Amino acid sequence: MEHILSKHHPRYWTGLGRGSTNTFFEPAFNFTDIENVIITVVNYKENENKLIKNWNDKVTLDGYYMSKPYRVVITNGSVTTAYPLGWNYGITED
Repeated sequence: MEHILSKHHPRYWTGLGRGSTNTFFEPAFNFTDIENVIITVVNYKENENKLIKNWNDKVTLDGYYMSKPYRVVITNGSVTTAYPLGWNYGITED
């Protein structure tokens, strides 16, 4: 969760990814909202089967939460990151 918050939540952003384009969760999102994004994306369509088949690898899962697209990346069974997919961009400069 630390990586997700420090790179993809405006309230907790630490500058990680500065100089690149990042997407951010809505400022009002709390920990439970982000957990719900992860759970919903993992259970979206065939994502759960894809995850089970590739449990020991890096798996990128795309899905929707509250009608907006998100991406969840899981590596060796652990959530590596989660973020809005293709919306709510924040562009930082060096």
